[in-house]
Amino acid sequence: MDFFTSTEFCIILLFVAFTIVGMIFSPKTKGRASTNIVPAIVVPTHEAEVAEIEMHAMANGNVKLIHNNFMVRDGETVNIVATMIGDSIRLVEKKGLSAANAELRCKAEAVLMFVGRGKYAFRYESEVSGQWCTFEFANVNGNVKKIKLRY
Repeated sequence: MDFFTSTEFCIILLFVAFTIVGMIFSPKTKGRASTNIVPAIVVPTHEAEVAEIEMHAMANGNVKLIHNNFMVRDGETVNIVATMIGDSIRLVEKKGLSAANAELRCKAEAVLMFVGRGKYAFRYESEVSGQWCTFEFANVNGNVKKIKLRY
């Protein structure tokens, strides 16, 4: 009975308790990260829209991404760099080719062909406009979601 009141027993008990707490609160593995670069189609627009993105779930399982109301120079290109880890997707909008022409108000469309059916947590960051947002989107045929961007 002296063992249960000894210092060694308390140390072993403390070690087991910390091991259990560590296993409970350890980060879960989400799998490997995959990165896709998707070119966006940039078209001038003259509509006075709010800065937002739209997500459209298409019948074939792809997701159409539309970024409305941002400024780029005529002739510049925009790419979407998508990093997917499990059910989390980070979309970063980056300029591709640069041009020295006048700035135009534009909208960009890109089709994300790597997103499967299901619910995903998105983080969207635009290096072009400096805006961002976070949201959840269920890729179910016909689902449409509009999200306002923040500075």
